[in-house]
Amino acid sequence: MHDHAQNLCFKQPVIKGDAAKAFAEAAYTVEERFTTQINHQAPLEPENSVAYMEKSSDGDEDQLVILGRSINIHLHMATLQEALGYENIRYEEPFSGGQFGIKLEIFTEGIAGAAALKFQRAVRYRPSLAESMLITSKRHPFDMHIKLAADDKGKLTALGMDITVDNGAYNSIGNVVINRGLHMASSSYYIPNIDISSKLVYTNNPWGSSARGAGPPQVHYALECAVELLAKKVGMDSLEFRKFNALQVGQSKATGHKVDEWFFEGICDAIAPAYNNAVAAARTFNAENSGPVKRGVGIGAAAFGIGFPGDKSIAAVELGKDDIVTVYAAAADPGEGNDAMLVQLAAKILDLPLDRIRAESRSTAVTAASGPASGSRITFMVGGATEDALKKLKKAMDEVGDTTYAAFQKAECPTRYIGNKSVTTTAPIDPETGQGPSADSDVHAIQMAEVEVNTDSGQVTVTKITTAVDAGPIINPNNFEGQLEGGMDMGVGYALREEFVAGKTKDWRTFKFPTMKTSFETEVITKESPRIRGTQGATGVGEMSMLSTAPAVINAIYNACGVCVNTLPATPDKVLDKLK
Repeated sequence: MHDHAQNLCFKQPVIKGDAAKAFAEAAYTVEERFTTQINHQAPLEPENSVAYMEKSSDGDEDQLVILGRSINIHLHMATLQEALGYENIRYEEPFSGGQFGIKLEIFTEGIAGAAALKFQRAVRYRPSLAESMLITSKRHPFDMHIKLAADDKGKLTALGMDITVDNGAYNSIGNVVINRGLHMASSSYYIPNIDISSKLVYTNNPWGSSARGAGPPQVHYALECAVELLAKKVGMDSLEFRKFNALQVGQSKATGHKVDEWFFEGICDAIAPAYNNAVAAARTFNAENSGPVKRGVGIGAAAFGIGFPGDKSIAAVELGKDDIVTVYAAAADPGEGNDAMLVQLAAKILDLPLDRIRAESRSTAVTAASGPASGSRITFMVGGATEDALKKLKKAMDEVGDTTYAAFQKAECPTRYIGNKSVTTTAPIDPETGQGPSADSDVHAIQMAEVEVNTDSGQVTVTKITTAVDAGPIINPNNFEGQLEGGMDMGVGYALREEFVAGKTKDWRTFKFPTMKTSFETEVITKESPRIRGTQGATGVGEMSMLSTAPAVINAIYNACGVCVNTLPATPDKVLDKLK
């Protein structure tokens, strides 16, 4: 593909324990191959950008201002400075319409910026939907061979995987996507023996980059389907089997990282009543109806890590002359509710009304680099840095005995405070064994899909998705539930309909974007176990919300008609092919 590099551009194993010995001694094993499709992240807003020159009032060099859709404004400003050969740049992120990982990349800002510099006039770049789909990065497709084993009691003993990831024609963060999948490869479970090989390869396909979840959704699809197959082989109920194999405090994940908190069993219990009712209802329906439509119930679990080794963030808070406290944090908010989180956090810690708090999060001129709005890290990392700064300001307010600017001035007390947050570890996983530290915290979830399968046509209809989640204390219930509901809808599209085909997928119709006709009932069940290192005990939920949807849907199809669709999306022709 490229003169400067081999087609194999990255590889990473995970070796834990003795998988070969464990497989040889296992009482039960399942083995299968699963593949996922090229998928478009599909935010409604295309890659709009504006660039213009802002005249200097004191004779200095004019500033190039770029209004883009970045989720990492300081990194993108630095990238544009190098690409355009112009140092005096300010990057601003207006309120934007969704992103799902796609805005980690620069697409039109460079062209708009170059044109503004060349013609010394304002430039707007607004691509058509077809152009947007053509120029943007995609979710990486995975090809996964998986083998899973258990002993005679049903305890998981070994996991083997051979993963090939299609990087497309160009490289962005493919190695990060693989590593994220490997960090979470054992998901909610304790698996003492693991042997995984993974490789990233160049192809002629569209290039891959960040997409909601970025690696774990693909790996969880294979793992959770294998768990379902193994539970049936062992003869245990699906939910019981998962709870029976839950990781315990002091046990290690796939990378050997030992956890000091784990809340998976609690959400197993939380969803159990809904699960038992759904299973009973499906059995009754199938017993009473002899037609082609069969009902099924499937579950998928997920443990999503947040705050990976080396991650750090910075934020500032300042009491202004108008007695309003401003939070300065480069935390993009493309629909995630980050601005609301920062404001609510400040109001709670300072014990001030919301109208005395504002957030400045969208300009490189007033913020410091805090990392990307990705990896579900903003509440945990940037919120954590903000919490640190707010506690310093709160201490000062208590010492001054007042919350006004005038009182601070009279007491000669500083009005601006810097906060930081760093994760507890900095080392990467070992390149030869994949062993090493992992995420600082985890959010836990189980999703349950209820489906109807027409065995004559292969059509699958999702009637309801229920999700049980423990992400720590909930800061904003509406934002929290909105993330979960949107993630479930996105996950169903990933499971049943959506696929990007280069040269053919040009709009929402050819992409099979969700509509009211594909909508379904949802239910959210929450637990709020405070995390040791969480922001006010909280973690994050944005990406976890779609991790377990696809396997839940595929497992529900399996429950309904006895076939496991091992290639996404599970279109009617694939279901029919399996039924034959």
